[in-house]
Amino acid sequence: MTDFLYSLIFAQGLPGTREGVPYWILWFLLCIILLLITFIFLRDKNLRQRLNSFFFVAKRKLIKLRIQARLKKENTRLSELYKGLGQKTWEEGFEVEKAENFRSELERLEAQKHRLEKESEATQTRLFELEQTLSKHIEQYTSSINKQTEERQPYQDNLLQAKEKEKHRERAILEKQKELENSVKERHSLEQEIHKIRDTNELPSEEKTKMTQNLQEKVLSLNKRKEEADATIKSQVQEKSNLERLIKQQRKRIEGYDQRIKKIQDEGKKKTEDLQKEIKKWEQKKIEIQENIENTNKKKAPLFEHLGKIANKSRIQKNELEAFYSQIDMINKRIEELEQQIENL
Repeated sequence: MTDFLYSLIFAQGLPGTREGVPYWILWFLLCIILLLITFIFLRDKNLRQRLNSFFFVAKRKLIKLRIQARLKKENTRLSELYKGLGQKTWEEGFEVEKAENFRSELERLEAQKHRLEKESEATQTRLFELEQTLSKHIEQYTSSINKQTEERQPYQDNLLQAKEKEKHRERAILEKQKELENSVKERHSLEQEIHKIRDTNELPSEEKTKMTQNLQEKVLSLNKRKEEADATIKSQVQEKSNLERLIKQQRKRIEGYDQRIKKIQDEGKKKTEDLQKEIKKWEQKKIEIQENIENTNKKKAPLFEHLGKIANKSRIQKNELEAFYSQIDMINKRIEELEQQIENL
């Protein structure tokens, strides 16, 4: 039957094959198979019983899991009520028989917690002081650097101006030296021309004298320009020398400020790092104290629970505890009901 159905299914979808059996025949055969399975199920009593038994066991397990979850929740609530009852008994100072050991241990833990809380307050105070010190130090440190930088700025400006003037003087000196060289070359050329005119016999004497005088006048003019250029160069060189001394002085002053700024930065950085390390150490100490306080509270929780159980058995007649008693009774009743339901499954 299975092979026949597979052949029908594959025959419907294979491309390039001849037309297969119509789809309605496939669905007709599937319906017949389902009817046969239903008929077998209705006639076989053992099969029905096994199926019922399987579903019943699964349902019972599911119900049991739900009841156990509710039971766990109620036990947790009961435990919290016992802790609350024990803590209330302890805080109000109610005397409970057979609870001396728990009370003494709670007193010890309470004293330890009180000591840790005081230590935590002292640590917090110290942290606040260190943070204030660090804040003031950073403010002073920044202010000192700004002050030194502001005092250095005029010398820095003077240095830049002096360097700019020095460049102008250098350019002026070079220009005058070039002008002087040109004058010397021109004078040398004129002197050679004068000698040439004097040595020649081709020109009349009067014309030679006139030309020589004109050239000599030009030489004198060049000599005057040379003297002026020499004086200008000398003056420019003197000014450049003064500027170099000024630049040297300004650099020396700036270096002094730079050294002071670096010293302030190094000292400030070291003190900042020291304070930050100290703050980190105290913060770690604060965390450790807080963890110890939490551990102390955790140690107190089971003691409160035991004390609450003893107080519940003793049933001290105090108005402050009546609410706890009534809630505990209600939860115990629910727990008994749930346990009974589990037994009855």
